[in-house]
Amino acid sequence: GIPFGLREPAVQMIARRKLGAGLRDLLSGFTPAIPGSLLQVIEICEEVQARGLQPALYWKASPRTAHDSGYDIRDRRVARVMDWARAHGVEMGVHPGYNTFANPAELAAEVDRCRRTIGQSEVGGRQHYLRWSPETWLHWEHCGLAYDSTVGYADRVGFRAGTCWPYRPWLWNENRRADLLEIPLIVMDQTLVSPLYMGVTPEQS
Repeated sequence: GIPFGLREPAVQMIARRKLGAGLRDLLSGFTPAIPGSLLQVIEICEEVQARGLQPALYWKASPRTAHDSGYDIRDRRVARVMDWARAHGVEMGVHPGYNTFANPAELAAEVDRCRRTIGQSEVGGRQHYLRWSPETWLHWEHCGLAYDSTVGYADRVGFRAGTCWPYRPWLWNENRRADLLEIPLIVMDQTLVSPLYMGVTPEQS
């Protein structure tokens, strides 16, 4: 899919009445400027680091679908953010697309694209929309991923597995402990703000 088209500049200039931001987004395809959506990624990482925490960026390599934005992970504007992340010690991992759930072949292909673009072999991440089943652990393990952080609730805050501690999942069908680590998820961003889920204000969050 087209990574950054005309929609973003149009929203900035027309809906938000931010001419400067819209022009920056428009020119980002032809100049070193970074579009606003990617600048926000950097700003969030800086906010996290300012609080003494370690941010992690999970990149997508999925095609455009009804549930996936379909940006090009190899786009030079994305590459600038990756370069910034490396220079600032920000962890990078994978965020497999909606259709990788229960689809090991598509999962492996997307993970491989992410790994090659990020330039790291040992990575972790989480599934899009928290689409997960116990077999997901096995699929992630077959991809050689270091950890998963998908086991959480889509509709509320809390630890789905009943623990806040990282653990090695048990693969029941194989009667063994998984090689990868599960890092419990506290909350997904849309869980708080979406009216389909909790729909709470920033103050309530």
